[in-house]
Amino acid sequence: MVGLAALHPSMIRLTQLRTRAAGPGGRRRLQALLVPARFAPALMLYQLLSGPPLGGISDGLFAAAATAALLALVVARGRGLLTLAEHRSELLSDRTDALETALLARERATQDLRRQVDHDTLTGLASRDRFVDTLDSELAAWNAGGSRPSIAFLDLNDFKTVNDTLGHDAGDLVLVEVADRLRSALPADHLIARLGGDEFAVLIHGDPEVAAQRLLLMLRPPLLLHGHELRPEVSIGVTTAAGLTCSSGDMLREADVAMYTAKRRGGGWARYQSGMSAVLLEQLDLRSGLVRALAEGEIEPWFQPVVDLGSGRLLGFEALARWCRPGHPAVGPGEWLTRAEETGLVSAIDRAVLCAAVTQFAAWRGDSSCEDLELSVNLSGRTLQQPGIEDEVLEALRGANVPPDRLILEVTEQVLIKDAQVGERLQRLRAAGVRIALDDFGTGWSSLSYLGRFPVDLIKLDRSFTAELGRSPAAEAIPAAIVHLARGLSIQAVAEGVETHDQLQRLSRLGFRVGQGYLFGRARRAVECQTLIRSSRPEIGKAITLGAAG
Repeated sequence: MVGLAALHPSMIRLTQLRTRAAGPGGRRRLQALLVPARFAPALMLYQLLSGPPLGGISDGLFAAAATAALLALVVARGRGLLTLAEHRSELLSDRTDALETALLARERATQDLRRQVDHDTLTGLASRDRFVDTLDSELAAWNAGGSRPSIAFLDLNDFKTVNDTLGHDAGDLVLVEVADRLRSALPADHLIARLGGDEFAVLIHGDPEVAAQRLLLMLRPPLLLHGHELRPEVSIGVTTAAGLTCSSGDMLREADVAMYTAKRRGGGWARYQSGMSAVLLEQLDLRSGLVRALAEGEIEPWFQPVVDLGSGRLLGFEALARWCRPGHPAVGPGEWLTRAEETGLVSAIDRAVLCAAVTQFAAWRGDSSCEDLELSVNLSGRTLQQPGIEDEVLEALRGANVPPDRLILEVTEQVLIKDAQVGERLQRLRAAGVRIALDDFGTGWSSLSYLGRFPVDLIKLDRSFTAELGRSPAAEAIPAAIVHLARGLSIQAVAEGVETHDQLQRLSRLGFRVGQGYLFGRARRAVECQTLIRSSRPEIGKAITLGAAG
């Protein structure tokens, strides 16, 4: 019976498993082991059929032989099962290792994602999401009896110019440097975040005004970038949680409004006040209006005459931008130019005025008697800092068939101070024949030093000096010095803001030969300038009248 157990189906299945696991070589060894397994039941079957034991073999010896054969088979089956178990254990171990590797990779990916969510990849500062979450926690702690949180909102002034002139890689270096300075300016318990672009925020513990002053002081020193010395200028708005219902969004909005207030003041910092929001809404409406005005051609040049102070003869015009909305009085740049500069629209306005003024000037030059007239156009610092602007100016002149020596570009000295590349662009324009005028001369502390370093053909006495003439004996000292300086440098001096005959006489006596102001005429539309041209140049008036009639 023991031998028959070896033929049980379960033992056959074990043999088949062993055969599949062992391969061809193992299969032959298993077949050899099956010999004794078959031998034992064969002996037992023979005994039952023939009666007495074969060859006199005793029943005990027969049973021992059968048991040994069965044990040999069981050992073989056990070894097969052990090998199969080891194989499956190895497979399970490999799969466990692969699972552990996948879990570790997933954990690292989760940590990287969390790091990206919590930190700005460029500067290493906190991200906007982390800043908002932390501020929300601070507000909740304040509502529970903790300290009142304050924040500062920082924006780099005129950062777009850095990207436009030096490239975005240079802009990134500036942002990294600013981030490093912010870290060094404040204690470690102040959370500093980059909100996006050139905007930063600080969660302040302590006096926000002291923190704002410290930030300005740390950001003031210049930085050297690609051989250019840049002076980071920032505008900072600060605010403190005002009520139990105050949210992180409310605080960021208030700090943003205060920052724009500081920016309109020329930089520095400002604390939020309730009336600031209404002012900001007005500024946003103004920007939208300017965008629409540019699209619809409502920004146009008006022309103020420039005359010979001795004879009153018309020498040319200065083109001045005016916002002319249908049904409204024309608005001068004093009411919208600052906003245009803040939003970057000033460059588009400069280009629109330049092209329209040159086109109108070309129409006046259609008569040969007007060929000696001059046209002055103002370009802002932002526009002059843009690469290729000199090519655009020359192309506008070529397109209108206006000789370059008939155009005078007016710039302020602050433009030359901030960016040396502006001087290089002006030099290329000057080499092409365009003349350069330094506007509002005398109001900057470094005017004299820059006259010898940059290409200048004219200096224009600021109207504030003209207004003081006759009010005190010392009022003539600066205009007299400017005339003397201009003669020494062989450049022309032009007086601005001439409004009275007394001022005209004093300026003439000091040596000024050219001037402009309300005494000779305000800025006016192009069509109104034809009357002035006829009265100043009778021979031109006749030609213009005949041309209009034809």
